[in-house]
Amino acid sequence: MTENEKGSEQEPDKGPSLSIGLRVFIVVNIILLAGVAAWWVQGFVAQSATQAKIEKAKQGKNMVEMIAANPAPRDAGDPFYQTSTYIIDASDKIKWIHFSFGEMKVFASEKIASDSDRWDLVLRRTKILTNGGATGKAGKAEVAVTMAQSFDSVTSPPDKGYFKDVTTENILENKNPALEKWYNYNFLTHKLNPRKAVYVMKTTKGDFVKFELKSYYCAGLAACYTIRYAFLKPE
Repeated sequence: MTENEKGSEQEPDKGPSLSIGLRVFIVVNIILLAGVAAWWVQGFVAQSATQAKIEKAKQGKNMVEMIAANPAPRDAGDPFYQTSTYIIDASDKIKWIHFSFGEMKVFASEKIASDSDRWDLVLRRTKILTNGGATGKAGKAEVAVTMAQSFDSVTSPPDKGYFKDVTTENILENKNPALEKWYNYNFLTHKLNPRKAVYVMKTTKGDFVKFELKSYYCAGLAACYTIRYAFLKPE
């Protein structure tokens, strides 16, 4: 082979080549995009799971309310004194949720219905008040904290120790001394846990009912109370 023939041989055309810097730039951007996509998917899955829990909690609450909307008649005898459980969603930061033990119903309003006798307890977030004293002009409700070790051990209302709502230094905020400190705060979980206490209330209608606060959460939803209660037979 002559020198001319050797010189005429050429390397095959490989096309334009990418610099090392450009290749690194592309790889880094691909990694970043993949990370953003993974973060978005993870957030979407977590949000969907949380929403599913809230919807499940609402479904459970609606089921309880549907059952509670059709209680046994008061003149049926013993059913009136059976133990009941009711879930109250008081998570709204503006509206007060009014609850009647006798009617097993709730209604909401931005202001406390102090002139109405259709409720016994009113709740908003962590606040619990009664239809009596400084809060309820139409009711004569009052609450006592028993020293009972269990819910079932309370079979009759105490003779004394009842508290009505009173005003505080802040004229816009009332309180009931028996219900003011109904919870313990967990500094590790930052959650509220109801104290293990059995309360007895003289309702707006003059009946006596014992109740305990079982929970402040519904599948993670705060200010969603579970209340267990039963009317006490007159002696």
